[in-house]
Amino acid sequence: YTEFHVAVSYLEIYNEELTDLLAPVQNQPKLDLLEAGGHRGVCCVGLSEVPVSSLDDINRLVAAAQERRRVAETRINARSSRSHCIFTMKVLSRRMCPGGEQETVGKLHLVDLAGSECAKKAAMAAGEDPSASPSLTPRPTTGQAASCSSMLEQERERRNINQSL
Repeated sequence: YTEFHVAVSYLEIYNEELTDLLAPVQNQPKLDLLEAGGHRGVCCVGLSEVPVSSLDDINRLVAAAQERRRVAETRINARSSRSHCIFTMKVLSRRMCPGGEQETVGKLHLVDLAGSECAKKAAMAAGEDPSASPSLTPRPTTGQAASCSSMLEQERERRNINQSL
């Protein structure tokens, strides 16, 4: 390869609001999701891509972004994330080939979904009887056991995120 570049971005999704966690707090761009066309999916217009040259660069950016994430305390977790985040690493490489130059682009998306502590577990951790509250009784679902009070909302958010990737 004659040349390569690596850049990262970090997107937070909270209450359907998009935030660039790598942009300066005082200079937050307006972010918008748009269909990229073809089979490329959805892209986030306005999201910054920060060039990096080492693992230390990436670790510093991620640590700073994690401090800006929206979190809250629950009965089970002192720092439970309240938002979904997508960390993206983009690698662009170029090399010379017989017909000229070849460019290759690859992306790695790491998705962190909002904390979903179960109400039943939280009640048990607090020493309460989970069967005493009708809101904590299990509900049938299409996948995982349903003892979380916000399960339907979380499932809707997961679908929106999966559709946007």
